[in-house]
Amino acid sequence: MTTQFPSDIVGVWRLLTCEFYLPSSSTTIVQPLGPSPSGRFVITQGGYTSCIITSPEASAPISTSWVQAGPEEISRVARAMTAYCGPYRTWEENNETFIATKIDISLSPEWIGGEQVRRWTVRKEPGKILLMLRPVQEFELPNGMKLLARLEWEKTAESNTQLANL
Repeated sequence: MTTQFPSDIVGVWRLLTCEFYLPSSSTTIVQPLGPSPSGRFVITQGGYTSCIITSPEASAPISTSWVQAGPEEISRVARAMTAYCGPYRTWEENNETFIATKIDISLSPEWIGGEQVRRWTVRKEPGKILLMLRPVQEFELPNGMKLLARLEWEKTAESNTQLANL
């Protein structure tokens, strides 16, 4: 039996924005990765995803090799990064579409074996295709504040070529 995945979301996506907001409001509270975050989200037709996001400041070169870097440099890079991959499934419920990734590998060890669930919508604008992901899980900041997130992605122009070479 072959499983079909929505062709709208299959592709290689470049992160445009990452915003946190209060559950009671849609007003942006913070952009945790800054105004120009870096990230890619790969969604294959075969049912696998890989995602990595960070802030440009955190991805600045370190003074030595990664293996020899000190705790401060490792912390600066790792704390700003989210990385995970695993098989995904999609479904529709109450007129919303969802994608859930069963986490195989993650920079955050507590995610491994669990699921990360996002609401998703795709919209087309002249010359580009945009994907909005809204995690259903709340994120808790160090101060205890709980926020929701929204991440906007743009399908890369070379998306089909990149996936064909996987």
